[in-house]
Amino acid sequence: MGASSYSTNGYDVKQGVIDTHALGKFFNGKIAKPKRTYIVGHSMGGHITGVLIEQFRNEYDGAMTMCGVMGDNELFDFFADFNLASQVLAGIDPIFPAGENYQTTVVPKIKQAIGLNTGVLTSEGEMLQDLTMYLSGGERPLFDLAFSSWNNFLFTLYRSDFSYGTPGNIIDNTDSIYQLDSNSELSVEEMYLAEKIPEITADPQARNKNGLSKIPRISGELHQPVLTLHTLGDLFVPFSMEQLYAEKVAANGDSDLLVSRAVRAVGHCEFTPAEETEAFADLTDWVENGIRPEGDAILDPEVVSQADFGIKFTNPIRMYDPLFSLNEE
Repeated sequence: MGASSYSTNGYDVKQGVIDTHALGKFFNGKIAKPKRTYIVGHSMGGHITGVLIEQFRNEYDGAMTMCGVMGDNELFDFFADFNLASQVLAGIDPIFPAGENYQTTVVPKIKQAIGLNTGVLTSEGEMLQDLTMYLSGGERPLFDLAFSSWNNFLFTLYRSDFSYGTPGNIIDNTDSIYQLDSNSELSVEEMYLAEKIPEITADPQARNKNGLSKIPRISGELHQPVLTLHTLGDLFVPFSMEQLYAEKVAANGDSDLLVSRAVRAVGHCEFTPAEETEAFADLTDWVENGIRPEGDAILDPEVVSQADFGIKFTNPIRMYDPLFSLNEE
């Protein structure tokens, strides 16, 4: 087994890819080339894993990502959309990027205006909650708890510099849809948001679609089995990251090589040893014996919205989950 830290700090996926690949080469030369090689990554490590298996497709026999940034740049668009929408709903002229006084002056005004600081949401606060739900993966269990747990943190992710070390702004919300319900026909409120939220376009050199850039794109082209885990309530790296990845994989005709699993938890990377161990054992069985494991239908909104969605691969049920008390009975 080899494990890697990275030679730079911050969200530097390119360096993580280079360093992890170098570790594999070092291990092969120093010890021996193993019969099979698996790559596993959490969070940014999931992004790195997704890039590695595409850039070095012959080096890995299987991959597992957990709470991974599988939608690459779309994660940062989510952070921006949440903050821009909250400004509009609070009656504040949208600010992009954040000014020096954003956290100290603007955010308190937003929270006051829409009820985030009291815990009793105004109608605009409820709209922000609904919008966040649809931006982050759609109607699903535990979202109310997720929103109350994460909304304060999401304000801290709005930056004065959205380059993340790239040569320019990486935010692009030109394809964002500001949905407040499951009806695809836009309501008056949704059209208002679309009109008032400014359209931000990324600098082309910052958001490179090809090659190994600082924040490289994941194409979803698979050549080996991949199993992913994601918690339903994570809003730091939201559940939508897995849906975006599954859509890319499907567009490439490679869905038979992807299994996605949902875990009923709210924290970022909040997996138990039992959940991770079962997933990795199933991945190795798939690679070595050809037995494709079960997963969840994460692209079916009707399935995802069911009250018991995610129960199959959650072990144990968390104490804050409404199903916990039912299970105890």
